[in-house]
Amino acid sequence: MKDALKIGFKNSPELAQTEKRLEQAEFDIAINRAAFYPNISLEGGYNLSRLHNSPQWNPDYHRATLGIDWTLYDYGRSFLNLKTAKSKKYALEEDYRKTHQNKSLEIVSAFLSVLKNKELVALSEKRLGRAKKYYQLAQAKLEVGIVSYADLLKSKVEVKSAESNLISASNALSLSQIELKNLLGLKEGEEYQLDSKIEFSFLLVSLEESLSEALSKRPEIKEEKEEEIQAEYAYQLTKKDYFPSLSLKGNYDYYLNRNLSGYSDTNDWSVYLAVTIPIFDGGVKHSHLKQAKLDQEKLSFSKEKLTRDIHGEVSSAFFNLQNLEKLIGVQEEEVTAATESLRLATGRYQEGVGSILEVVDAQIELVSAETDKVNTFFDGQLARANLILSLGKDIEDYLK
Repeated sequence: MKDALKIGFKNSPELAQTEKRLEQAEFDIAINRAAFYPNISLEGGYNLSRLHNSPQWNPDYHRATLGIDWTLYDYGRSFLNLKTAKSKKYALEEDYRKTHQNKSLEIVSAFLSVLKNKELVALSEKRLGRAKKYYQLAQAKLEVGIVSYADLLKSKVEVKSAESNLISASNALSLSQIELKNLLGLKEGEEYQLDSKIEFSFLLVSLEESLSEALSKRPEIKEEKEEEIQAEYAYQLTKKDYFPSLSLKGNYDYYLNRNLSGYSDTNDWSVYLAVTIPIFDGGVKHSHLKQAKLDQEKLSFSKEKLTRDIHGEVSSAFFNLQNLEKLIGVQEEEVTAATESLRLATGRYQEGVGSILEVVDAQIELVSAETDKVNTFFDGQLARANLILSLGKDIEDYLK
């Protein structure tokens, strides 16, 4: 199972996309960090012009300009932009963890589905084998006149029913194998071998402990917290739009003359401080500030909804697992009773004191009990994986 998870993670397009988004977030941090450094540029050109109202030409020349533009102080805007970029990266890391956990649940669910369908195919084969045996017994009894033709027909119906059941079970197995192969990203011709079972070393604790753990470890909670931080930064940035900024600007120009008219090479430079003061914008900044405040208020509602959703998911997973663990014990007893019932019915029929109808009914009851037990067992394994995931934990950490 652990190997299947590794293959699935490696070939997952969803995880690959999230990894690329994380790489982009690193570049966003680098871009915002660059705001603390000056922008330096070099510009060059060639000039050829004609004098006004004169047929002669000005001396042609090459020009080179070295410029600098450096924001010295912006009331902390650059710091907040950098913090926002880092917070977005942290949120993406939690989103990656959530995608990773969801992918692991998909793979585990498909893996369990294959194992369950293999068990159901085996049960169908056993049922068909028993049905054929009863049909042969009915034939032998009919030949010596112990039973009626109706008994033979009844046993034949059971054979055909068992064959139909086996076909359906085999088809379900094939479909689940295809689904697992797709989830693992295996190419055509690549095959895999499954473990015969899957077990979790996870102990069920109280619901209160489970809820507390989920609210502290779920990636959605941590992602929501980063979104709140980003909303606060956005609000602070909008407030800073009311304040001026200070920057240093300058350039150095060099002119290289190329004709022989006596003009010499020249150069000049300038350096100055620029202060940008917002005075009036028709209320744009005020509206942006109100929007930023509303974004914060909206997040408080989404946080409450997320908390409720997590409570519901954990509670549902907790009680579902608890119920299935109780149910499996009851169904084991049911299988034991149905097995004994079939044994007795078969014995009575062989002795000639029972009917084939009794045997067929007992077989159907046994198949039903065995099928319920298999379904409950694998549903319980999936419920355990669901609970682990709902607590914000990684499923692979609890695989034996």
